[in-house]
Amino acid sequence: MIFTYTNYKHFLKTILDEKRGSRKELALHLNCQSGYISQVLQDLSEFSLEQGIKICSFLNFTEEESHFFMLLLQKEKAGNNELKKYFEEQISKIKNERNDIKKRLKIKTELNIEDYHQYYSSWEYAAVHILTSIPHFQTKEKIKSKLGLTTPRLNEVLDFLLNKGLIEEKNNKYAIGKARIHISKDSPFIISHHKNWRQYSIHALSDKNAENVNYSGVFSIAKEDILKIKEIVLTAIEKSEAVIGPSKEEELIYLGFDLNIFK
Repeated sequence: MIFTYTNYKHFLKTILDEKRGSRKELALHLNCQSGYISQVLQDLSEFSLEQGIKICSFLNFTEEESHFFMLLLQKEKAGNNELKKYFEEQISKIKNERNDIKKRLKIKTELNIEDYHQYYSSWEYAAVHILTSIPHFQTKEKIKSKLGLTTPRLNEVLDFLLNKGLIEEKNNKYAIGKARIHISKDSPFIISHHKNWRQYSIHALSDKNAENVNYSGVFSIAKEDILKIKEIVLTAIEKSEAVIGPSKEEELIYLGFDLNIFK
């Protein structure tokens, strides 16, 4: 995240090195040569303020992120120590304010009712949350690519998870945080939880992923055989959980079972 940096070039180099071809894409966005991007990152030149604001749009920055980036850029372009010190103080002020918020939020390990409402309003919150437990998917770009979320939506979800302590951010990487979220089978949010993932499953049908398993069947059977089917389903869940528990975090999956008896 941009707020952990004090030099815009160091930040840009980290971001651009994460994705092959991104320097060329940025050069096209700025209408300049790729070599010029390299010169700036090697501290041989500086971007103009006009280029700086274009970089913010290229990176899909929020207003707050754009403001901070432009302060970093202006600090490097400052013509004397007095002006440079002014921008350094502005940068320091923002970083201190954000650190104070982080400290307050880290104390909180339990979510309130409003937090639960938001978390269970969409499958995206749980998906991003759990995805940060997988080392390969701990950057914003990897999460976005994996889940197909827009940058503004991903920023919204990440901000919520960060603010509630459900995930943590360090050196542009996200990981599971100290706060925990759990609902029991009698929770009022359990219905939203099931709905969210059934809706995702419907959405996933259009992907036609050969690795997915989707099955729907409607049958008429003997009453006594309903219990047998139910036992098969419950046993499958127990066996699946026994595998999931010790399994290494490498991929994100959704596993759902439904056995509905018409009344």
